[in-house]
Amino acid sequence: MPRVPVTQEFRVAEAATPTPVVRAPDSPDVVGAQLTGLGLATQNMAAVAQDFAAEDRQRMNRVRVEEELNHLREAGVELTIGRDTGYQNAVGRDVFSRPSGKPLADEYTERFDQGVKKFAGNLSNDWQKQTFMQHAMQLRQQFRQGALNHEATQSRHYQESVHTGAMALAVRDLALNPTAADRVAEAEERIRGNALALARLGGQSATEAESVIQKTLAAAHADAFEAVVAAGDMASAAQYLGAHGSKMNGAQVLAANKLLRAAMGAQQVAGIADRAVEHLAPRMVPSDFDRLWGVMEQAESGGRQVGPDGAPLTSPKGAVGVAQVMPSTGPEAAKLAGVEWDEERLRNDENYNRALGQAYMQSMLQRFGGDAAKAMAAYNAGPAAVMVAGKRAEREGVHWLSLLPQETQTYVQRNLAEFNAGGGAPRAPTLADVHREVLARLPADATDEQRGAAMTAAERRFRAFEDDVKSKRDFAVAEAMRELVKSGGDMEALPPLVRSRIPIEQLDSVMSFAKTLSTREDVTTNLALFQYLSNEKNLRGLSDDEFFALRSQLSQSDFESFATARGKPPADTGAGAFPATSVANVLQDRLAQIGINASPPATEKRARARVGAINQFVRQSILDAQATLGRKLTDAEVEQHIDQMFSRQTTISGWMGPRQEPAMGIDAGEIPAAVREGLVREFRAQGIDSPTDAQMLDAYWRSLR
Repeated sequence: MPRVPVTQEFRVAEAATPTPVVRAPDSPDVVGAQLTGLGLATQNMAAVAQDFAAEDRQRMNRVRVEEELNHLREAGVELTIGRDTGYQNAVGRDVFSRPSGKPLADEYTERFDQGVKKFAGNLSNDWQKQTFMQHAMQLRQQFRQGALNHEATQSRHYQESVHTGAMALAVRDLALNPTAADRVAEAEERIRGNALALARLGGQSATEAESVIQKTLAAAHADAFEAVVAAGDMASAAQYLGAHGSKMNGAQVLAANKLLRAAMGAQQVAGIADRAVEHLAPRMVPSDFDRLWGVMEQAESGGRQVGPDGAPLTSPKGAVGVAQVMPSTGPEAAKLAGVEWDEERLRNDENYNRALGQAYMQSMLQRFGGDAAKAMAAYNAGPAAVMVAGKRAEREGVHWLSLLPQETQTYVQRNLAEFNAGGGAPRAPTLADVHREVLARLPADATDEQRGAAMTAAERRFRAFEDDVKSKRDFAVAEAMRELVKSGGDMEALPPLVRSRIPIEQLDSVMSFAKTLSTREDVTTNLALFQYLSNEKNLRGLSDDEFFALRSQLSQSDFESFATARGKPPADTGAGAFPATSVANVLQDRLAQIGINASPPATEKRARARVGAINQFVRQSILDAQATLGRKLTDAEVEQHIDQMFSRQTTISGWMGPRQEPAMGIDAGEIPAAVREGLVREFRAQGIDSPTDAQMLDAYWRSLR
């Protein structure tokens, strides 16, 4: 019940009139004491105020010091990890070959000291500056120690890479010359020296280092022995095992004897299959150098060792063979490749010629710090010419390439453009290539059973390798796309490692997807892909990475629709569960009735796109119907729904006059002219000046609902 508010008033009780208090006036002495006390209180208040002011000034001193220290810390971070200024960007030889001519730690400490001086100069009194310098010296010590640690780490890595590379060349030389005693001894000495250096870098004792050396030598000899066996030369294999078996460990010797005794037994068959696939592996996953060399080899010789006349291909300047190596450069290139110089082989042995060319190009890349343009220019015009051009360019303020001959400029520009566009990759191997590699490794007297076993083993390994390569590529693309979705399409925000993993042939697609995301546009669905994914077996057969890697070819709604279908079990009866099997069966039958192949071959791209457009429209119509019902359509309802869609007729103009056709069976060019014009106007109003055939068909079919 409502309550009427009332005012609660304060009341004062009545009391009797108070009795006045009367006292005598203060004496002069009392008044003086009071005045003295008042003066002391005033002095105390002034002192307190002074204390507060001093404390406030000191507080501001500390704040100013901390502010400049923060500036110094920021400068230190920039000098450490800054994109253009951080010392951590210097790696390998760049750490020890500074433009300043000073050790990296000294150079960067001087830069840090400049910051100390600058920020100290911003302070206004001695206390601030002294306090700042005390903390700044601590930060300086930490910064310098970080730079010294980076120097030490890079020194170790650089030395390790040099020694590891030298050992790899020695092992390759040993495998290439297994029966040449002098070459074997030389390779052993190189392996021993570099393994010892690596062990010392790792801080190992003399005993541990010797153990590493013995293991490395043992592994090298085991590899060389297997190379001889793979070549099918069992006599040389036996000779090699007798001469160097004592340098292998017990397990390796046992395996070598077993391999030799079995000759063409099961293990040898498997080994031949493995090596056949390994030999082809670089063509399946070419490195950047593989692609760069592929571009260069085509530019140099068109991939030919001999000319049309059957003679060694020779340039007007005297360069020879597939790699166009100058005989004057041959000895140096042979040394770099770790093989004997042989001018006869240079002219007549394509593999030898290529090995020398590749080794020389590798050395040019090392010499010019991985700069592909300068390395190619050096291969074409000589390293001395490139060095001279570089120095002139610095003095004259021009691009170094413009100072080289026009032939070299064209050579570098064309090759670099092709390389950056993803060119140079070798032709991907096929099963026929695998079979040829296996047959080349089998001895002439191998039985049919041995040939069959080797072929089967190699084919199995080849398929597994293909699957592994595809899986890694799909993961790389999917990883990049997931990051792009998070960043809204910012390619620059991609972590360097993620970006470096994107297969070169997929880079344009990923960048296009990034642009679409950044402009907030939607992807236009690849209808041939839509047709493929409409098959439930195909859709569910993809790994998560394989599916996400297709994101750049599907609109947001289509991608989400397929993703939902992948995540729901076939028995799901919810509105979002697409009845894929039922739709596929009914749609295949209805398309056949109007003369359309529901599964056109991959070569018929236009037909696949047309069927994809039909699938896309039917799929969305089914999902819309299910959303209205709140459940999955039954098989009977699917058939009824599709029949209703296919029952709509349209008038087609032909040379024999107009005729009635099922609207679902026409292509974009058969949409009635008046309707087409209206649809085009609607698309233009939406900012789409050139709608695709699929967009036109979808809009037309929707207009018939």
